[in-house]
Amino acid sequence: MRLEMKYNGARFAVLLEDNPASRELIAQLPLELEFSDYAQKEKIAHLPKPLSVKNTPNYNPQIGDVFYFSPWGNIGIFYGKQPPFNGLVYLGKILHTNNSDDIETLKNIKGNFVMRLYTQEL
Repeated sequence: MRLEMKYNGARFAVLLEDNPASRELIAQLPLELEFSDYAQKEKIAHLPKPLSVKNTPNYNPQIGDVFYFSPWGNIGIFYGKQPPFNGLVYLGKILHTNNSDDIETLKNIKGNFVMRLYTQEL
């Protein structure tokens, strides 16, 4: 499955991991979520319902990853380096386009912003 994220004309395509948390996120879509900057490394938004993290391993985060942070119940996108942290669950990866640098676009968004999330079949 593919997740589409839209903000102010910009579109971010995410290839989702096949895991319980990603499937539960898909079940909540479509959503409009308010994102904010956190630690100058990530954009985060709180979900209306928590995702299952049972049997999901911790992982080594990478720039461009879409993740779920179970202690806070939020999803996010890393645009800066982040060390591994307990409670991070990998949901997917932003697919880069030839026409733009999606990570730089996200990084440069100032203040809170609303992004629409919906699914797209591959």
